[in-house]
Amino acid sequence: MIESKYQIEIMTILGMVNVSFQETAWDEPADTSITPWNEGAEKVFRWFVRDFGVGVTGVRINPDHCSPVDLVRALEINDSYNKDRSISEWRVLSGYVPGVNDDIYDPFKNIREEFFPDEMILESSDLDDEANKAATSPENDLPEPTEGQKKSGGYKKGHPRIAGLEIAIENPAGSERSGTDPGGKKWSIKMVDHYGYVKGSIGYDKDHVDVFINPGMDVADIAEMPVFVVDQINADGSFDEHKCMMGYVTKKEASKAYLANYEKGWTGLGAITKMDMDDFKIWVMDKKETKKPLVLESAYRDSYSDYGCLLAELPEAESMVIRNFAYSLPENDLAKHPDTGEPWVEHKSHITIRYGLLPTDTKSVENMVKGVSNIRGVYGKLGVFPGKNHDVLIIKAHSTDLFQLHHESSRQLPCIEAEFQYTPHVTIAYLNKGAGAKYVGMGFFAGVRFDFEQVTYSDEQGNNFPIKL
Repeated sequence: MIESKYQIEIMTILGMVNVSFQETAWDEPADTSITPWNEGAEKVFRWFVRDFGVGVTGVRINPDHCSPVDLVRALEINDSYNKDRSISEWRVLSGYVPGVNDDIYDPFKNIREEFFPDEMILESSDLDDEANKAATSPENDLPEPTEGQKKSGGYKKGHPRIAGLEIAIENPAGSERSGTDPGGKKWSIKMVDHYGYVKGSIGYDKDHVDVFINPGMDVADIAEMPVFVVDQINADGSFDEHKCMMGYVTKKEASKAYLANYEKGWTGLGAITKMDMDDFKIWVMDKKETKKPLVLESAYRDSYSDYGCLLAELPEAESMVIRNFAYSLPENDLAKHPDTGEPWVEHKSHITIRYGLLPTDTKSVENMVKGVSNIRGVYGKLGVFPGKNHDVLIIKAHSTDLFQLHHESSRQLPCIEAEFQYTPHVTIAYLNKGAGAKYVGMGFFAGVRFDFEQVTYSDEQGNNFPIKL
């Protein structure tokens, strides 16, 4: 690759940062010079690299010494997947050579033009400090909100940003939350968790969708965790509203935390559903979906042979690369196919968009994907799904398009919902039980882009119908 002095201009919410590389090749590391408009802009840039700077090698990149392509890949991952608002736009100012490296990077196609609210809120790693800015917090000297202010919401709140969602904290952990029940009885309870709502959302009661957030957590960690949505119920068992639990690992922990924020004997805990953060972000802003219970039917099966599915098939050349990688794994790691006795390698690589489709016509699927021009994203690190008898070795796939289609297919097509977390991925091979752990986090394919121009609908009989996007 031709050597050049690459310069990449990045606009952060606190100003511009210019990253200049010593003369280097596109994919070769070099020392960088970081020139920000101000100290705050440099802090935002370094925070961004710390959290999203996963390069093509699958390791964290060093902003002071890295390759141009690693930094660009991090920005592309942000554009296509994370949608982090600390970076609004970016471009390569120099080093781009038309006809030489334009197949790797078009310097202008990834500039995003988004509306940003006047009140810019930087996603802070100190959740508790931000939560305690609320007037209800005992940690500050602000006057306690009046009953009128509490009812109208007209008082100062904390405003952390989590995974791109703007949160308003009404009551931080340790504060007193009070009110009057429908029967006229006054109540008050000391909060164990931070309590507030997702800004821009509308719930069943026409107010915002409420959230409880585990205090003491780093927002970057919460962004990687699932969200547990409680279908809160009334005394007669009817649906009341949603309460969302953020910062918990298991359903048991989330349920316990929910109950801890109510008086003893509270019976409002209805069904609780685990959601991937990306699915949650789509759901919580869908004003139709948040007006009804979320409870998912527990219908997950080991085999979906009785159902159809929607998937994106990799081109044969890319599938062959992954297949060859699978065959290069140690023979003792690869499980044997139960029918052939051969190494159990996936021969037709694909990314599943939706499992468990009930019988439907191809036209309905075509209508569902109408308007989708392509599916873009990047591959992540290797991961493993531990099964009962085998480990499934996968390549994680990061794509907003995949999550959108996954969500839309469940809304527009008849399907069996499964109570499991959607993790877009390409299956590499089936390994012997316990053999997969050593591969987790490896970055053989991390940062490589994909772009699908068609999807395949496979019906319950196994008939395949390619659908051009």
